[in-house]
Formats: sequence, C-alpha cells, structure tokens
Amino acid sequence: MRTKKNFSKLKFSTSSFALSPAVRKQMLDAEEALKGGDWEILEWKELRNNLEAYSYEMRSNLDSYGTFEKYLAEP
Repeated sequence: MRTKKNFSKLKFSTSSFALSPAVRKQMLDAEEALKGGDWEILEWKELRNNLEAYSYEMRSNLDSYGTFEKYLAEP
C-alpha cells in the first residue's frame, strides 16, 4: 500500500491593526474631554430652560388673576 506524504511550506505573515496603548490612552483622553464639553453644554441648556420656565411662571403669577397680584403696588 502506498501513502503519499507531501508537505509544502506555507508562507504567511501576520499583522495587527490594534492601536498601541499610548495612542489608545490619548484617544480615550480626547473622548473624555469631548464628553465633558458635551455635558457642560447640556447643563447650560437645562439651566437656561429652568430659568425661562421660572420667569414665565412668575409672569403668569403676577398677571391679573395671578396668585401674587395682591402683593403688587399700583404705579
């Protein structure tokens, strides 16, 4: 019985496309800085919205038939 044993050398190379730890840390720091800026913008929007809502509420309370109308002095 005859068995064929033929081995050939395979040529292959590997490469990694992963980021180096230093570049990865740099990108994470940049992402954190951008996220902090986004949160600051959102916080300012919320504060401005709350102030606007408060001013409209006070204006409606000081208007005629409002709850604070009795505390207003005539000009």
